[in-house]
This record gives sequence, C-alpha cells and structure tokens, in this order.
Amino acid sequence: AEAEMSILPESRLWFEGGSTVRGFTCEATALDGSVVTRDGAEPRVAALKSAVESVSIIVAVEALDCGNDTMHDHMRKALEAKKHPRIEFRVADYDLAETGAGAGLVELRGELTIIGTTRDVTILADVEERADGTLAVRGSTKVDMTEWGVKPPRLMLGTLKVHDEVEVHFEMALGL
Repeated sequence: AEAEMSILPESRLWFEGGSTVRGFTCEATALDGSVVTRDGAEPRVAALKSAVESVSIIVAVEALDCGNDTMHDHMRKALEAKKHPRIEFRVADYDLAETGAGAGLVELRGELTIIGTTRDVTILADVEERADGTLAVRGSTKVDMTEWGVKPPRLMLGTLKVHDEVEVHFEMALGL
C-alpha cells in the first residue's frame, strides 16, 4: 500500500539568473506535486532510504513571480506558458546517505521537463528532520535553459540579454 507526504505551503522554489544589465529572481508562488511513500513510512531521514516510491514537483509557469511585469511577460513567453503551462521534475531514482542524527544528503536523479522537452538531471539536496515532525529538503542546481530549447529573454531591443544559465533553489517542507 502507498501513502503520501504533502508538500507543505511554506515550501519554496525560485531561480536566480543574470543578464547583461542586472540579476533577477523568479519565485514560484505555488507548488504542486506529490511524494508517494510506502505505507507506514514516517517523515524520518532513516526511513527515507527505501520508503519513497515516487516524487514529482510541478511549477505552473503562470505562477512564477519575477519581481516586475516586464520580466514576467518575457519569462512566460520564453517558457511558452500558453503551450506548456507546467515545468515538472520527476525523481526516477535516489541515494540517501545519513550525515548525522536526523540529517542526510540525498542525490536525486530524475527528469526535468521544460517547454515539452525532457532531460535527465541530478540534484543534490540536504534532508533534515524538523522539530514539528516534518522534513526539510534543501538544495540548488544550475540549469542551462538552452539545453531545453528555451530562448533566454531579450529586453530593451536586445540591450538586456538574460544569461543562458539559471540557478534553481528549493526549500521543500514535507509532512504527512
């Protein structure tokens, strides 16, 4: 039998990038997805070693907040929001090493889908048990948008060009 851990509302995912003019940050204002575990699995680092069946994280492109309307619009166009409304990361496999009591390092291997293109990615994250019985999973990874066929936005007649690479950060809170 399967159970599910919830992705709690305080979970955050954002990406930071640079451009020829200034840096920018886009934050996901909503996160969706699921963490399916074997029945009876508790939100404990030690239990995670074999307990997780599947993980998927979904970000609605419309839910990305880039701090200003111009950047929003350009990012949504670049990410083809109308045609491909979701960015999705699915974990295929993972390894977890305990680094201390209630703490660990996890290597997530999975597929990241952006504008309909799916590629394999590996992400390292810290996992830690929190006092309230939930789990915190934190990490970051660099993504070269062009590898997924995204054309980085150009603004102001091309004088501002967004760099190809963004750094994606996440702080997920998981609970039963």
